[in-house]
Amino acid sequence: MILYEFEGKELLSNVGVSVPKSQLLISPADAVGLRLPIVLKAQVLSGKRAASGGIIICEKISNFKFQISNLFGKTINNERVGKVLAEEKVAYTKPGYYVSLAYDTNSRGPVLTVSKSGGTGVEERSVENYPVDPLSMEAPDCGLPVDLIDKLIKLFFEEDMLLLEINPLVQAGDTWIALDAKIKLDDNAEGRRERKFPPRGAPGY
Repeated sequence: MILYEFEGKELLSNVGVSVPKSQLLISPADAVGLRLPIVLKAQVLSGKRAASGGIIICEKISNFKFQISNLFGKTINNERVGKVLAEEKVAYTKPGYYVSLAYDTNSRGPVLTVSKSGGTGVEERSVENYPVDPLSMEAPDCGLPVDLIDKLIKLFFEEDMLLLEINPLVQAGDTWIALDAKIKLDDNAEGRRERKFPPRGAPGY
C-alpha cells in the first residue's frame, strides 16, 4: 500500500522527525489557519506532482482561495484530487538531501540511499548506498545526524515498510525537516500493524 504524503508525514512526526506545520483540506471551503507563504500540495499517490501543476506556492492571500479551488478541480496522472495538504513554507539555505530506505533484491536486505542533491530530477544525480543490518539496525555513517537516521530505520522496520523516501530533507537552523514523504507498506504485514489505513479508493478517501 502506498501512503498519501500526509499519512507518511504523520508516521514521521510520531517518531520525532520534523515536518512542516500543515493542515489537511478536504474541501475548497475549508478555513486555513496557517501563515503565508503557504505551499499547496495535491494529495495523489502518483509522483511528478510539480510537473503536473500539483504543487503551488501562495505568497499572497488574494489568490489563495483561487489556487485551492483550482487544485481540487485537477486530475493528476489519472487521479482526481480529493485532498490538499497546505503547509507553511520552510525557509532554508543549504540544498536539500534525498534520503530513502528500501529493500534491495540483490542483497535481500534494506539499503539506505543518500544524495546531497535532492529535489526534482534526483534520479540523474549521484547517490551513495549503505546496507543496513536488519539485526543490529545500526545507523550507518552517511553524513547525516545519526539520531535522525536511527529514527528512520526503526520506523522502516516497525511499520513493515518496503519504501521510505524523503525528498527533500532540508536543514532549517539546527532542525532537519522532511519536506516530502513517500512511503510504501508491505500489505502482507497488515495484521501486525497498529495503525490501520483505509483502502485506497475507499468512499470519501
